[in-house]
Amino acid sequence: MVTIIGPLAIQLDQVGASPTYLGEAQPGTITSAASWRIRKIVENGPDVTITWADGDEDFDNIWDDRLSLSYS
Repeated sequence: MVTIIGPLAIQLDQVGASPTYLGEAQPGTITSAASWRIRKIVENGPDVTITWADGDEDFDNIWDDRLSLSYS
């Protein structure tokens, strides 16, 4: 379990209409550090699917690699 106290830094990348990538980390974290949790948000009409990099909410991904990560 990860406990976060205080606000998070956020990165948002909208690739066309869909998908959108949303990353969160501690403020000051560089985008090449393995300290991000990343969501992939896919909109298909009224349906929205949200998946996590590596299939979990852990802060252990690299924001710069978001397009090549596995999501589930």
